[in-house]
Amino acid sequence: MKCVIFDIDGTLIDEAHRLEMQTDSVAKWFGDSSEEKQSVIDEFFAVNDRAQVLKNQGQPQFKNNIPWYMQEIGHKLGVNVSEEEAKIMAEKWSSAYDDSHENPQLFPDVVDVLQALREKGVEMLVASGNTEKTRKIILSQTGIEDYFEAIYTAIDIGFQKQDVRFWQVVLREINYAPGEIVVVGNQINDDVVHPQSLGLTTVLVNRPGVLRKNLGSKDVAPDYTINDLQRLVEIVG
Repeated sequence: MKCVIFDIDGTLIDEAHRLEMQTDSVAKWFGDSSEEKQSVIDEFFAVNDRAQVLKNQGQPQFKNNIPWYMQEIGHKLGVNVSEEEAKIMAEKWSSAYDDSHENPQLFPDVVDVLQALREKGVEMLVASGNTEKTRKIILSQTGIEDYFEAIYTAIDIGFQKQDVRFWQVVLREINYAPGEIVVVGNQINDDVVHPQSLGLTTVLVNRPGVLRKNLGSKDVAPDYTINDLQRLVEIVG
């Protein structure tokens, strides 16, 4: 393998602080026990996946429509959320997201693995949501920006990672055959389904104890599932 493409949130960056802030922001409506917060997180990402499916089917109005997400979460959890409440909740959720990025935290295995891959001569790239500008900031804040040759982001490319066209654009931009590339992420729908269909090797990082549990479709299996990044060094070879 000559190239590794990393997801960021939940793979390199520990999302716990952000997700705790976001669930705290809507606890008034959904509950503040650890079980209730976990349910909100799980349902948020499940709704996000459904919104992506709807977008792919020609209904883009649901994707990133956070008030709608809040109502859908409420429906799933048996909580009636009015349109006005959904708007307030969405504002609080989004504000917490922005505030939480002031102090991003790496998982403890990240730097050693990036250094080991660099010593092997492997080129490393980033494939993430959001924008290249925001991803550069978070990589710089955590001190790992220099490990990556390029950053590919959903908003700048114009397609989400759950859209095969995102990965087709990335493949056109880099000088490696699909069989030479490993994609590493923590979400099946984002990081496994389409890369695998294009011939890339996929590695799912399913860390024990993390808050974000929604991994995606169970009909698709990654080439490898690992509990931390250390195993990745062996997989790359």
